[in-house]
This record gives sequence, structure tokens and C-alpha cells, in this order.
Amino acid sequence: MTLDYRKERFYFQRDSHIKDTSNSEFGFTATVEGEKAVIRFVSDESLKDKIHHGDEILEVNGIPVGLCGFLASKKDRERSDTLELKLKARNGTDTFKITLKSL
Repeated sequence: MTLDYRKERFYFQRDSHIKDTSNSEFGFTATVEGEKAVIRFVSDESLKDKIHHGDEILEVNGIPVGLCGFLASKKDRERSDTLELKLKARNGTDTFKITLKSL
């Protein structure tokens, strides 16, 4: 973001790179795609049949998560040893909950 006071102009260039917003402490990583928090990569073999790349994260520990809330709550997720997620399947409208323990 650039503010040009002399010319009274405001310039904003959006960063289009995908941001990694979590670590794989719970067997997956999450990121932001299209203004939604989604599962990025599932590293825990026991989770690969339950959660998938592209599943949308709707709630974390019972708290609805919009884009800003998801990004802001990263430190809270890192301090917790249990994570309860409400997800929306990538290929439909079905939602489901899953509880994960840190590895």
C-alpha cells in the first residue's frame, strides 16, 4: 500500500501468493484460497481418508471462522493440543466435525 500525499493518491497492490497459515502439528496444514480458510496438505496418513485438500474450515474449536478470524487465531491454534474443526467438504455442501490431537 502506498499513500502519495502530494498527488493525493492511494495505491494498493494485492499479494496473490498463497499464504501458509498453520503448521502440521495436527497432521495437516491450512491456507487461504479465494478468501476462504481451507485444508492445504494432509501429512498424517490416518487423516487422509477423513479430510482433503480444499475442504473449507468453517469453525475452529466451536468458533465460526471467517477469513480474518482464521488468520488472527493462528497463535491460539498453535498453543492448543486439541483442535476441533467443522469443515465443508470440497466437493459439496456437506459439513462435518473432526477432533484432532497434536502429534
